[in-house]
Amino acid sequence: MNSAGDGPSSTEDSAINQPFARLAFCIFLVATVTGCGASSEPQAAAIPQLSKSSISPAASSSGDLVYAITSNSVVSIYSYPEGKAVGSLTGFSGLTGICSDGNGNVWIIDVGSSSETSTLYEYAHAGSQPIATLSGPQYPYVCSVDRSSGNLAIGDLNATVAVYAGAGGSPQYYSTLGLMGDVRIITYDGSGDLYFRSEQDRKATGWLQDGGSNVMHFGIQRRGSYGWDGRYLAIRGLAKKPKANALILYKVIGGGGAQAGQVRLSDCAGTFGTFSIRGSELAIPCLGTNGYTLSYYNYPSGGNPITTLAVRTFDVTISVGSSHSKRR
Repeated sequence: MNSAGDGPSSTEDSAINQPFARLAFCIFLVATVTGCGASSEPQAAAIPQLSKSSISPAASSSGDLVYAITSNSVVSIYSYPEGKAVGSLTGFSGLTGICSDGNGNVWIIDVGSSSETSTLYEYAHAGSQPIATLSGPQYPYVCSVDRSSGNLAIGDLNATVAVYAGAGGSPQYYSTLGLMGDVRIITYDGSGDLYFRSEQDRKATGWLQDGGSNVMHFGIQRRGSYGWDGRYLAIRGLAKKPKANALILYKVIGGGGAQAGQVRLSDCAGTFGTFSIRGSELAIPCLGTNGYTLSYYNYPSGGNPITTLAVRTFDVTISVGSSHSKRR
């Protein structure tokens, strides 16, 4: 297999370790895990009663929206590209991840108070109440939806990846033991293949081929959050000559790949945080000159942000509206 990418710089290391509520919450989860090699089968859990959520009439079904986890119990929603706050989803116990499908539906991971149970909530674009719920795995951390099949994948801190076929029913579990003890970064490509990794170990990478039964080592070893832009695997990191914060693009070939380009991002330091690409839209958590931000960029031109919001977040996803969903 091919190996691509460079090791992290000291800037990347410090950015990965930036303090944030999600990290603190997940550190708590790790500290409370007993017997990490135990079964990850989900436990029966009562569905928590959500507080009344607020969605502005301005959040119409036609416009694209950015959903951002802004605390352990709140998902804030902003318009794209204006960045106007249009509402929030509230009343959760402990949010750890968020992702969306090609139709604009948004999946939210909520960990129960026992820290061993979780619920996965599905919201329609601009919807204020869940349209579906699933019993989630133990210690879930991150999610991704395959836009071709609708499969929902959950990476957890218990050395498994759970895949819900068609985002429903009970999941199929895939062990990552031997490659990594936790899955904190995950993305589907456009063909149903799933790529994921841990954070601290540069070699802790894996992939699951569409229709495959076993997790395999993934040869691209650059550290940083993953995203799929419709053609390339984008990995958040530092570009060279000159050094700049960027998304590094890779052409994926089976279990490896090669660097194919980069998207430089001005005023967006660090490698922390999940980002979201939908066509020419990029939403990404940043550490800028004025502190933490949620920033929008034109993709793949990058450069200066088109919108900068004074929002501290670690997880974002773009939910496409009805005017865009059919072409995304």
